[in-house]
Amino acid sequence: MSNNNNTTQPLPTMASTKEEVVEILTPMTIHPGSNLRIFSANPILLRPPYTEPFGIQAATPIRLHNTGSIEVESTAPLDTRFVNGWNKLADELKVQILKHNLGCRPIHHYDARVKVNSKLLPHLQMSPDIARLAEETFYKHNTFVVTPYGSHWDRRFAYPPRRVNTYIRRLSIVTDMDSDWALLRKLARGDYGFENLRHVTLTYEFGTADTLLGLENGDDERRYLDEHWLSEPIVFHPEGEITLRGSWGEPEKDDELLELLRGRIKFGFVESGKEGS
Repeated sequence: MSNNNNTTQPLPTMASTKEEVVEILTPMTIHPGSNLRIFSANPILLRPPYTEPFGIQAATPIRLHNTGSIEVESTAPLDTRFVNGWNKLADELKVQILKHNLGCRPIHHYDARVKVNSKLLPHLQMSPDIARLAEETFYKHNTFVVTPYGSHWDRRFAYPPRRVNTYIRRLSIVTDMDSDWALLRKLARGDYGFENLRHVTLTYEFGTADTLLGLENGDDERRYLDEHWLSEPIVFHPEGEITLRGSWGEPEKDDELLELLRGRIKFGFVESGKEGS
């Protein structure tokens, strides 16, 4: 059976002893090159990347030949075997299992619902213990991207609600900065939550820098920032970095501009005693 670049096929009886045979009881992610076979007494749902999910029968062990990571889940309800086994695990091991299942590419406002529904929601529907750990793990161990939008006088951005953004440790901000200083300052001082951040990446959309500043001399740029944008530096408590990106999404290099921005946006004021990422 095949589906685009992902296929399944029965294995010969004489399989390598190094292969692991896994019964699919809960959702899991199988990465390319994984040396294992899967089976389930119930139909299995496969979720390949960028492709519609499809089901297979795997009552005997099969190997997936997948070119990309693929999510696999049983269609059967959890039974007492899983519950008893799960309850015996330490929370640290449970979290490691959930990190493997819930990890995904950086989450933007436009694909957050899809990733929550495909990654987090199935775990929220399992048991109270799994739901509790899964929600925290999903937000704590993924990177979330915020991008301000709107008119010059009405800038805003979509972000996870405070109830869950307290778990978020890694935040990426994409901005042209011309209209976003007020938002950045509020974000840095905690007006939107995110009180447990550990790392912030601030990406300056560099393609419009010349037209925004209208200046060529670094001293003039500095004076323009002082007079129109920043009366005092923006201070993010977590560690962080500033990167430049061109109008076509390519990384840009401008040491003078980076120095200018680093003098106006500070990182690394982490309070002592905080839990690490």
